[in-house]
Amino acid sequence: MTKPLRTVLFMFAFVIASAFTLAPPDNSCMPFEDITFEEAMAKGKKEHKLVLVDFRADWCRPCIQMERQTFTDSALCIYSSANFICLKIDIDKSPDRDVKSKFSVFQYPTILVLNPETEETVLRLIGFKTAEIMHGDLKGMRRPDGFPTY
Repeated sequence: MTKPLRTVLFMFAFVIASAFTLAPPDNSCMPFEDITFEEAMAKGKKEHKLVLVDFRADWCRPCIQMERQTFTDSALCIYSSANFICLKIDIDKSPDRDVKSKFSVFQYPTILVLNPETEETVLRLIGFKTAEIMHGDLKGMRRPDGFPTY
């Protein structure tokens, strides 16, 4: 085998391996709903829940790390399911990708918690967060009686 052919084959194998490494996992237990931003906000109003929006991308390593580590934490998933309407927006694929401009999202991952009544940002988390940190931040923004801060 010639050296150029070996180099091409090595590069091809590297690209294929990278694609599988960056593929988003399926094991997230977060209750992300397959609805639009407007539907999430309407559902939040109806159910008196804040709306948690995860802005992410397939090419974003910290986003994938959160999906594999943070969003698989059972305590965080249970808490999020009970207290938030959760929405995931892929900034490259989602029909709602323009929502990022509305909320000045320029770094990924960005997690926003929004008041569905006013669309006010209640909490903004930027970058990778462990499940413990994210869970603590989410619990910290709720009143002791369990009702949302709005």
